[in-house]
Amino acid sequence: MMKKIILVFMLLTIASTFSISSLTVAADEMSGGVPYKTYTMGVNRRLVETDTAYVPVGILNQNYLLNAPRDIHYQNDYVFVANTGGKNVVVFTTRGEYVKTIGAGILNEPMGIYVTDEMDIYVADKGLKQLLVFDFDGNHMNTFYKPTEPLFGEDSPYTPEKVVVDSGGNVYITGEGSVNGIIQMNRNGVFRGYFGVNQTRFDWRMRFSDWFLAITDELAKNLPPAPTNLAISDKGLVYTITSNIDDGIKKFNMMSVVIMTAGYTPEDLLVDIDIDGYENIFVLDDQGQIHQYDQYGRLLFRFGGLDTGNQLLGLFSQPTGITVDELGNLYVVDKGYSNVQIFYPTAFVSQINEGNDYYFQGKLEVSKVIWEQLHKQNSNFSIANSALGDIYMKSGDYDLALEHYELAKDRNGYSESFWEIRNLWLQNNAGTILVVIISLIGLNIVLALTGLKRKLAHSLEIPVKTLTSAHFYAPVKVLGRMIKNPADAIYRIKRENAVSTRSATFLYFLLFFLVILSYAITSFLFSHVEVANVNLIMELVKVVGVLILWGVANYLISTLSEGEGWFKDIYRGTIYALAPIIFGIIPLAILSNVLSYNEAFLYSFTRFIIYAWSGILIFITVKEIHNYSFLETIKNIVLTIFTMIIIALLMFIIYLLFNQLMEFLFSLVKEVVIRVQH
Repeated sequence: MMKKIILVFMLLTIASTFSISSLTVAADEMSGGVPYKTYTMGVNRRLVETDTAYVPVGILNQNYLLNAPRDIHYQNDYVFVANTGGKNVVVFTTRGEYVKTIGAGILNEPMGIYVTDEMDIYVADKGLKQLLVFDFDGNHMNTFYKPTEPLFGEDSPYTPEKVVVDSGGNVYITGEGSVNGIIQMNRNGVFRGYFGVNQTRFDWRMRFSDWFLAITDELAKNLPPAPTNLAISDKGLVYTITSNIDDGIKKFNMMSVVIMTAGYTPEDLLVDIDIDGYENIFVLDDQGQIHQYDQYGRLLFRFGGLDTGNQLLGLFSQPTGITVDELGNLYVVDKGYSNVQIFYPTAFVSQINEGNDYYFQGKLEVSKVIWEQLHKQNSNFSIANSALGDIYMKSGDYDLALEHYELAKDRNGYSESFWEIRNLWLQNNAGTILVVIISLIGLNIVLALTGLKRKLAHSLEIPVKTLTSAHFYAPVKVLGRMIKNPADAIYRIKRENAVSTRSATFLYFLLFFLVILSYAITSFLFSHVEVANVNLIMELVKVVGVLILWGVANYLISTLSEGEGWFKDIYRGTIYALAPIIFGIIPLAILSNVLSYNEAFLYSFTRFIIYAWSGILIFITVKEIHNYSFLETIKNIVLTIFTMIIIALLMFIIYLLFNQLMEFLFSLVKEVVIRVQH
């Protein structure tokens, strides 16, 4: 008899473990078979594939039929679902066991739900245009009606859709058309004001109308976008999401001041947000993508997607809500399939959460061990590299900090560590530098006093004269003269043929080579070009091709506007006008390697001078070659740029037509071959 009892008990235990479908499959074992890829933020703000972060383990409501659910909330081992189609709230355990139904016969269109620590259940009902409060037993305790305070606004809409409640009982409500922000009330339903309002957006058309056409009606009608949804952390900080804006994910303090915006905002419509115990942010969009951020708004993971009709576990039909429990398990409600899917975090996620937690607590040594393990698993994981850079920076190991900051493409951190390295180098070598400078000055004085300096200069006169009289030096001399006296240099190019087309062509390709070289030697701080990803053909088109296109367009315009220059004059003059860039681009790249962001002005100003000087020389070249007045030159340059755009568009259209023609011919030949074979 005892054996039978034990056998029955074991069978019941096994059955309970299967109450959620597929739940017995371990998360780490499933990580290789998920129907989606997991991405993280890589270098240069590019999403790169990474290890699986969360795996789908089952359907919560396996034994209960929901009807078009819209929202979900976890509290105290229970999962509450706003069952919109069923006009009620359904409560489950985290293992999928049905507990009870709340609000039946009272609710009309429950859209949002929030449950406090005291198990008070707040339901935002769009159909009733009310916020209703129930206790866990299902008793209707209170109703929040439309505020009557003048500050709220008589015409302001009140259609509650989502709600959260802080520890003091203050209620935050978002609703349809809530352009003034989140509606904030106290526990008694008294309106306290608007919270977390978004900024009004002005596009270029509106600004143009305002500046030039004095049309202000459109600006007056331009209202800030309403928040889509909201969440609240254990610390009482409110988070909001708003679709179709750059700073769509925000964190507010209690004074309604933005203290964080996510560094990456999905382009799709954002539908829900929730916060876990580590203050990680989970955002769900309408394409079924789940985005996890850390508390500083850095993207950790993106995974999920829409189902194509196969009803694969882990993909969605119409996702509408997300919540997270204290173990880090995710529950995602799907209106289309009327179910709730459960995702378990992998060990990879647990490591990251622990690393972040120890780091934010100031336990750097413990955090460093975890981040180093993650770095070994994936050396391109930017969050791990950035964290290690911070840890090494604080411990004074600036070389290692520099290395990890570069891997993470964290330029601000790189600049700080480089400044410390440079500062230490200067302190250690200040004496040597001073001795070298004094020695050079002393040597110069000795050479001058002994007459050796004059003899040395005299001995160099003949080689210098030989070099400057050589045929190949003439174009170089004109290049230098272009900087000092552009009008004279252009006269020599146009009237005296001081330079040849061959030498000009050489300079075009020299400029191309110098640009590529500058990519390679410019400091990481000031270069945003990955040398390994440089396409030489595209760079050739951008440098040489654009300049030749400029020459062709300028010649065409000049022939129609009484310009005196020939194409060869424009072709030669254009590259010589870029003399400041040819002479300055490499020294500028070298300079960048001894500067930090504290001296970024020196780099930016020098770069501006080089390119502005070249622009002025281009202007003078056009003016002198075609013998134009000042206004005629401006007109010519504007028309030249316009012509360049037209030619580029025509070339692009021809390219598309040629591709279509080739595809047609290829398909035709393929069809003929198939017919001949059969």
